[in-house]
Amino acid sequence: MTTPILKQRLPMIDAMRGIALIAMIIFHASWNLDAFRFTQMGVLSAPAWLGFARAIAGSFLILTGISLALADAAGHGTNAKLKRIGKIALAAALVSAATYFVFPDAFVYFGILHHIALAALIAWPLLRLHWLVILAIAVGIVIINQMVAVDFADTRWLAWIGLSQNIPPTNDYVPVFPWFAAVLAGVLIARVICAKPGLQNHLTAQPSWSGPLVWMGRHSLVIYLVHQPVLFGLATLAYTLTQ
Repeated sequence: MTTPILKQRLPMIDAMRGIALIAMIIFHASWNLDAFRFTQMGVLSAPAWLGFARAIAGSFLILTGISLALADAAGHGTNAKLKRIGKIALAAALVSAATYFVFPDAFVYFGILHHIALAALIAWPLLRLHWLVILAIAVGIVIINQMVAVDFADTRWLAWIGLSQNIPPTNDYVPVFPWFAAVLAGVLIARVICAKPGLQNHLTAQPSWSGPLVWMGRHSLVIYLVHQPVLFGLATLAYTLTQ
């Protein structure tokens, strides 16, 4: 694999992450409206909404895989990687604690941030494998997810694996099977980016319209942590005032 010098962030990758954040904000705002019965859009049951939620999660995980592989290609050291993983793991713990306080019966025990933190650790030793090996692992994860389900994983301590027969209640669930395959897909996309300097040039361009999206993408963790408490608080206030 050609390893270019990728010492700067790629604005268009950040912009893509910004778009995913906007989609997530729309989903959570709609979820709040349904939860407080302002609307009946079926956010948690309608196939279109479920597909929208899966597309958002998949987008974040693909971008995670791209970022992991690009950072490795740029020569980011162990300390930098561990610091980033630690920040995400801490944020995931905060999400679990906050949701346990608000939704004790359906708190987030393994959501998108939990997955990203664990995926970064699992993917780390895989980043420099041959692309066919990475592809085979991703395909294997999807196949195993379709064929295997075990009852001993039907607890919150093991449901993160993704092979449960009965998933414990939660408001956000992004287990290793099958979602780690999306991270590996991102790693493979990064291989293409690293091998094509022309593509890198497109990704380093920053059109004027992309400024807000790039800013959001570069502050994605803070936005993720803050947006739903703010939206849920506003929905709670609106509900209180209208009763």
